[in-house]
Amino acid sequence: IRKPIAPRELAAKLESMVEVVGESDESPVGDSLPVDARDRVDLILALVAASQPPRHKPNVEVLDDGVFVTVTATLDEDDPALHADLLQICSDVRCLDRGGKPVLEARFFLDGRRAESDLSVDPSEDWPAGDAPIAVDFGRGDPCPPARAAEILHMASNASSLGRLVYFTNLPGHLRLYLEVFGNAAAMPIRGLAGPALPEALAELWR
Repeated sequence: IRKPIAPRELAAKLESMVEVVGESDESPVGDSLPVDARDRVDLILALVAASQPPRHKPNVEVLDDGVFVTVTATLDEDDPALHADLLQICSDVRCLDRGGKPVLEARFFLDGRRAESDLSVDPSEDWPAGDAPIAVDFGRGDPCPPARAAEILHMASNASSLGRLVYFTNLPGHLRLYLEVFGNAAAMPIRGLAGPALPEALAELWR
């Protein structure tokens, strides 16, 4: 947005960043988010919906600011079990109070990284030397050919045997199927907890 900022232009920009689910059962997430972010949002929404009484349809907001995705859900009542479940999906989950209503807020990296310090590479790039964790982001760069995906899986398996964490983000469904059918499915890096991780002292405040 260029300055000076017109109020109408600012409102339109903010509205484009937020999607809301009210009475509709449809997911607010179309194809606008990367694969992993879309899957995490859909899983969070499913867990939230399953945790609430049938009469209550949680009001949900999904915000994509270009770095983080934030899912905010207004609940009928506080649910510690739901909070614990969401902490298995992303590290930053907060329980808030807004107008006497419990609100859960889950935030994670748009690109699916586990930590900000993890090295993110596209499938065609050489991997940096060292032992820092590597996130191979299949949503970056040109589409990855199946044979290259199999090669990367082999490289990840070798790196893992040497103690280096390598994981995949935004792996398209057809490549996942290819690796399951033609590759070593047992070596497939699982999608784990998405960052950012909160400092322990701060995390305790939201539990």
